[in-house]
Amino acid sequence: MTAVIKPEIETQTKFVGTWKLVAAEGEGALMKRLGENPIGMLVYDLAGNMAVQMMNENRANLPVTTGHDFEQALLSYMSYFGKYELDTEARIVTHNLIGSIQPGDVGIQLKRRYEFSGDQLILTTMGLIAGEPLEARLVFEKWI
Repeated sequence: MTAVIKPEIETQTKFVGTWKLVAAEGEGALMKRLGENPIGMLVYDLAGNMAVQMMNENRANLPVTTGHDFEQALLSYMSYFGKYELDTEARIVTHNLIGSIQPGDVGIQLKRRYEFSGDQLILTTMGLIAGEPLEARLVFEKWI
């Protein structure tokens, strides 16, 4: 007798792991600040926890000697963590933010349409982050 795995559990198992950002395209202030080739990682676990960090690949070259420099460094980085929920019918993953580099984002929900293609997880978003419009397609690959 073969065990039957519910679609929700099978999908969650696909999400679990550490993902490396390999492509990002989109519109909005955040995408502009992250630059043409942002780097980043996304982590999901079986307990429903998640975390994401993305930054402008040239951020390491920014001097941080003045208040303006610090502001530019902060604006070139995006990070938050929290819990996640899956709606397998609608193919939506919801990130429930517990903490964020942007204080105003704490407590909000961010909905992302998801799809899997080979070893890639593709998240598509439309909405607000840090109070700014964002439209993006983010492609992640499992980071081994």
